[in-house]
Order: sequence, then structure tokens, then C-alpha cells
Amino acid sequence: MKVLVTGGSGIVGHYVIDELYKLGHEVINADKFRMTSNLSHSGTTGRLASAEAAVKLREDWPENPTFFEVEISDYGQVISAMDGCDAVISLASRPSAANYVEEDVVRTNTMSMWNVCRAAEQLKVGRVALGSSYNAVGAMGTAARWEPRQVKPPEYFPLDQNVYTRSEDPYSIAKWLGEEMAEAFCRRRELQIASLRFHALLDPDEQRASKQPLLCRAERGIQLAQDHGRLLAAEAVDHVAIRARDDHRLADGAAALGHDRVHDHVAEERDT
Repeated sequence: MKVLVTGGSGIVGHYVIDELYKLGHEVINADKFRMTSNLSHSGTTGRLASAEAAVKLREDWPENPTFFEVEISDYGQVISAMDGCDAVISLASRPSAANYVEEDVVRTNTMSMWNVCRAAEQLKVGRVALGSSYNAVGAMGTAARWEPRQVKPPEYFPLDQNVYTRSEDPYSIAKWLGEEMAEAFCRRRELQIASLRFHALLDPDEQRASKQPLLCRAERGIQLAQDHGRLLAAEAVDHVAIRARDDHRLADGAAALGHDRVHDHVAEERDT
């Protein structure tokens, strides 16, 4: 398949593209930044995710993906980049609420997901994976706004993909609204969309040091998902090659929360 990855020049994008190439897919990268050795523009750089580890992945790629410079909040640019693709993985967004005014975070991150879903609808691209966050339900980003020792519990435990949000900060709110948009597009068209609630990205060295606690959290989350008979988004979008791999370098937190969010209602009913 030909797969469009928005935000492919970032660190998460490198790992996703690496997966796609391993599965034999053709990749289109739509980003504001070209792939260089400098990934300072990526919001996931830091102590747990090194740019060096991500750049090193390119050594095993058959080629660098075709690149289109795209402003993700511009619908015309998004639909032009997506034309001719069979699937799309949407990662481009403001990486957090830090260093941006709230209005910009909400506008950019909601419009990016609207544009991707709308373009997929118009071009009849049937498989879409949206880069959401565990913050969509109101996690660390929201809890940081609470008073010391204040707790605002969710509706119920264990959390599943249908739990309502407690989000208060602009990043979390935008991620929740993006998931609601995906839900709406699946109601009105035959689309398969999954919102992948990423938690953290660990490069291989950091992953090895933290593997045991990650495995415990992930295995517990997967068991909760199985107990409730839900369809995991990693299964729903296996053809677009986003997977919570054995080393959990891409998406440990989704399993830790129990569920990504699947918006393909037909597939959900068929597989539960």
C-alpha cells in the first residue's frame, strides 16, 4: 500500500515509517520539516527519546520517503498530499501546550485531524490512524492543573475506549475533540478510523532499562481489553502498520490505559 504519514519527520514518525518499510509499504511523508539529522522540531525529543536513535533507523530503509512540505492546518495541502494514497497515519500536531498559546494548540490540533478525516472521506481512503494521546481522557496534562492532592476520578474503572473525558488543558481537549470528529466521520461514511492514544516514546537503550515496568503495565492493559471483549486499535489498523510492538517503543501507554479508541463501528461489532 501507499501510506501517507503526516509529521513523518519527527521522532515518532521515524518509528512509524520504519514499521511501514519493514512491511513492504510505500511511504509519503507530509511535514513542515524535511528529514535531516536535526530533529529539534520534534516534540518527543528529550531524555527518553533521542534523535540519534531515530535517525539511525534510516540506515535500514530502502529509500527516504517521498516528501511534501505541508502545513497540516491547510486543507488544500493535506488533500493534495493524500491523493493516490491507500491509508493515512496522522501524527502532525502541536506536541504539547508548552511554548504555544492555548488558542493555537486547539486550532492546529483539531484542524489537523479534521483535515485528515475530511480528505480521507473525499478521496475514499478507507483506513485512517489518528495520533491521539492518553491525555484525551484527561490524564497528566489535565492533572497538572489541579490543586495539590486534588483528584477528579473518571466515571468508572477500568478505563476503556468509551470512558468520557476529564480534560481541561488545551492539548488534551484538542485530542478529545479529534477523537469525536473521527467518531462523526465513521457515522456518516464507511471509514475505518482508530485514535491511537500514545503515552511515551522510548528509544531502544531507554526501553531496555525500563522494560520490566513497561511490560507489567502493558500486559495488564491488554488483559483488561481482552476481558471486556473490545477490539484493540492496534488490531483494527494492522493494514496501516501501527502496532504496539514487543519492545513497546512506539505505544506502551495505550495498552497501559487499556484501549486505544476504535471508531469503525462495523468492525467493532464484527470482532467482539
